[in-house]
Amino acid sequence: MPIEDYDVEGADDEVLDLEDADRINACLDSLPSREADIIRMNVIDGLSFVEISGILSIPQSTAKSRYKSGMEKLRKLFIK
Repeated sequence: MPIEDYDVEGADDEVLDLEDADRINACLDSLPSREADIIRMNVIDGLSFVEISGILSIPQSTAKSRYKSGMEKLRKLFIK
């Protein structure tokens, strides 16, 4: 591909996305595993809270509250 055809802006966006993904994963790793696991199952794996509660053998309300608590912590960590 000729260099003039290379999408520099798109490449910059991809690098930023990768940096954000690395930062989000680092923040997730700092959360309690019970919260991080539920966030990953919902956001990355696309599982519903019904599915998550079945897999983890916890009430759906517990899965939702752990998700909410974890997301609040994640937002605070990510903003730093």
